[in-house]
Amino acid sequence: MRNSKLINPFLPLFLVSLGQDTDIYTHKLFDGYWSPPGFCFGGFCNDPLIITSDATFSNVEERVKVFLHQITQRQSPYYTTRNVMVVMGTRLGYHDANTWFDNIDKLIANVNSRQSNYNKGKVYLFYSTPACYLKAVHSASPKLSTKQDDFFPFTYDKDTHASGMYTSRPVIKYLAREVHHYIQIAKQLQVFAQLGNNDRRFEELMWISGVLQDHTIITGGMRPHVTEYYARKAFLAREICLQIFRPALNILRKSPKEMIYYSCQFNVSSCWTLEGNRFFIVIYNPLSWPVTMPVRLPVTRGIYTIYDPKGVKQNHSVFSIPDLVKSIPHRGDYATEDEIVFIAESIPPLGFKSYYIDRVTIRSRTKRSIIKKLNKNSKKKKYLTRQTNNLKIDDKSLLDDIPEYEYFEDATEKISPSSKLNLVNVSKVKELEMYTDFVFTPPPQKVLEIDEELEAQKIVLQSSSTAAPVPFTTRTTTTTSTSTTASTSTFTTTSTTKRPFTTTTTATTKATTKKTTPNYVEYYDEDTTENIVESTTPYFDFEKYYRRMEKSGYHSMESSDNFIKNEYIQINFNDKRKLLSIALSNGVSISFDIQLCYYVSDDPTKLGTDKKKPGPYIFRPMDPQPLLISDNLEAKVLKSDIVEELQIKFSNYAGVTLRLYKGLPTIELDWIVGPIPVYDDLGKEIFIRYVTDLNNKGVFYTDSNGRQTIKRIREVRPTYTPTIMDAASAVAGNFYPVTSKIYIEDLEKNIRLSIFPDRSQGGTSLLDGNVDLMLHRRIFTDDSGIQAYLNETEFGQGLIVRGTHHLYISKADFRPNKVFEKKFAKELELGPKVFTSIHPSYFNISYDAWKDNTNEYSALRMKVPIGIHVLTVEKWHDKLLIRLENYLEKSDVVRNRVKKVFITDLFRDFRITELKETTLSAHIWLEDYFPLQWQKEKFVKNFNQVYGNISNLVFSEDSGFSDRPFTRVNLDRGIDLKPQQIRTFVASYVRL
Repeated sequence: MRNSKLINPFLPLFLVSLGQDTDIYTHKLFDGYWSPPGFCFGGFCNDPLIITSDATFSNVEERVKVFLHQITQRQSPYYTTRNVMVVMGTRLGYHDANTWFDNIDKLIANVNSRQSNYNKGKVYLFYSTPACYLKAVHSASPKLSTKQDDFFPFTYDKDTHASGMYTSRPVIKYLAREVHHYIQIAKQLQVFAQLGNNDRRFEELMWISGVLQDHTIITGGMRPHVTEYYARKAFLAREICLQIFRPALNILRKSPKEMIYYSCQFNVSSCWTLEGNRFFIVIYNPLSWPVTMPVRLPVTRGIYTIYDPKGVKQNHSVFSIPDLVKSIPHRGDYATEDEIVFIAESIPPLGFKSYYIDRVTIRSRTKRSIIKKLNKNSKKKKYLTRQTNNLKIDDKSLLDDIPEYEYFEDATEKISPSSKLNLVNVSKVKELEMYTDFVFTPPPQKVLEIDEELEAQKIVLQSSSTAAPVPFTTRTTTTTSTSTTASTSTFTTTSTTKRPFTTTTTATTKATTKKTTPNYVEYYDEDTTENIVESTTPYFDFEKYYRRMEKSGYHSMESSDNFIKNEYIQINFNDKRKLLSIALSNGVSISFDIQLCYYVSDDPTKLGTDKKKPGPYIFRPMDPQPLLISDNLEAKVLKSDIVEELQIKFSNYAGVTLRLYKGLPTIELDWIVGPIPVYDDLGKEIFIRYVTDLNNKGVFYTDSNGRQTIKRIREVRPTYTPTIMDAASAVAGNFYPVTSKIYIEDLEKNIRLSIFPDRSQGGTSLLDGNVDLMLHRRIFTDDSGIQAYLNETEFGQGLIVRGTHHLYISKADFRPNKVFEKKFAKELELGPKVFTSIHPSYFNISYDAWKDNTNEYSALRMKVPIGIHVLTVEKWHDKLLIRLENYLEKSDVVRNRVKKVFITDLFRDFRITELKETTLSAHIWLEDYFPLQWQKEKFVKNFNQVYGNISNLVFSEDSGFSDRPFTRVNLDRGIDLKPQQIRTFVASYVRL
């Protein structure tokens, strides 16, 4: 298509605002990286070799004639100069270099000596390089066409689009992003902690990160054993990074060098280092601004206290893990059913914040059996049992035979090991060794205090209303109005919960003013020991106890409300938990629904067609109409004062959880898909569809590899008219890659819906108001011919994939919202990471020991301007490699488009004394870099405004060649950064 329009070569002008600095001569290889037809000399090729040794069988004349025809008649008409690039080679074809070069040598020699016999012009053939070719083309002074869109979607023919690769092998795509994330943290910690030489480790890390970006690997076009190999390499990269993190964090925290830091399996909500009673976490933020984020830690059920670095107790809740997550096989021996949830506020830039978590010990006051006198001559059967007044009892001691025993003459119930294990819901001695305190009955006086306190803390979450707490009277009625519902409730409403016990309780209306609601719920005093021999306290009722915890807002409570909400957003649904709408605090409201669907993958062999088969690269549905996944619809609402969530299970292999966190203006969607059922031997393409009433008129926007935003129009291409496609092919032809964001806008309503994935996915808007994102693929056809089937399995079944989307709804024309989106996308791409910690010699770490360490740290001394990100801080021999990025687009801001950074005293532990600028790749000093300048045709300044709206068409002309003098960096004047600009420096510095 591009050949027929003579647009080869051209200049892509994606960043017009940066001028000629971003001009890159782009050349489409005529035959890809294959030789011209008939001239493949590889071992798997069937083309004839050039024979010169035997006059009888010589084919030189015929081969030279065919080659010259290929070049002069087939290829050269599409070039703008007389320089024609001819690629010799083939994919996977260089098994015998001698054969290749022997035949190429013969071809060059005979073409140069004989070609005058076959055409009038002189053709000279010689070995060359891309650099030599570029110089020859530039010397001809061509006027190059411009291209301001990208190359997507890739198309083989009118029925075949390579849009499946945007989603194929989602785990590899996620791992590639994670490896990059970990490496950036490792580079920073290497510098900030002044670690020793880790060059070999970083060489290994950079190799792994680089090879994961290979076009075959990142697109998923590889065979299963290759996938497993690179998955292991990604895991190795993470472990290497952890080897760098551990000493670095101990140095910065001033903690014992034996302290070990781990990265848990949060993707399956499992973490063995959180099984103890006392532990801490470290949250490291590699970004250049403070980040507030929700933290979810998988833990065993209990009551916890969380302390921030200043010793302030943090408000938190315990939430049940969704059923589909709990059903993931092989979650490990430490698979829990609950998560602690809290909001970690203002994690310092280029730094960390540590939180201490203490599992509150509830002291034992269980009733002691009355001991009768022993009758030495008694013939009654005696039973061995254990005393229950040992207040320092722990889980491990329940299995030991050391504590004191008493003999009872009465036939009491035997206490078996299994009954003891049931108390802690564990089954392995290895796990029990991690505990030091066991949770038993609280003192009765404390239970009474809790009862009285909870009377004064009647949080509205226990009813069907979302009103704020109100003064307590004998009877109170609260009404809350939303865009779709109005609810009324009283404090005598009966509330039923399914977790942890299926019972019904009735809230009372007893008035009390004992305490006001604190920022945290403090249940117990500090540890005390009181040895009471006998007590009449009844056995502790765990059901009643956890019910109290739910009512207090500590444990999540299953609610019958028809909405979830926070300060900014309310999501409404009907009694059957079908989503209805979203209302914002600023008055914006849209209808809203979520559907999990799938396309049946095309199978040309079964259908008897000659179309190309789908595979890792190619996506084509058998039927353009998707099928809903709703064979086992279940939903429940869980609420606390930290987060409210709606868990929806569409089937036994697909579900989502919608979450609204306190103080955060975005919606978190946790999705899980797999194993995809294939009992019918048909491949399936699973996608999520967000349904709204917005009228985007076929227009949607995607990011360009996480950078600028590109406009897409359904079934339209910017530079050519696509061939008429059938309905199924049209579906695939409208999918585009989404790296960090996709959004739609209703300009009349002035509303924008943006969705941020956690990995690269294919996205589109096939219907107005809808946004589709492909999540997972499982198909049985191969599009490459190398058996790269996309039938991923694990543990003997189809692969299960879990991920997140974040939704942000805003006014379309409000520029601060656009800035927020850019910033938020960075926080999702390179946001804070949570590390758990243990000491190898003892599992539990005391609060005092933790408090003596440095628990909050930032490597930055000063704030950076909004829009600026310190992209790279890396050790560079005895210097530093520093990259600064302005991640905003020109259209995002009105004023201060050029940001200024003063870097001399930017960092806390060292001072920059000199900067020397390089090119982006840091391999050439900028003062030695002289880019070629090209004549180019007219172009538009804002592609997104012009595309699809010819009335905005205003061309800009080439400003001609500029001899802009090189300017050295002046530290006193600061560093200027234009929108989307990245500048790279080698810095000299001194430690402070």
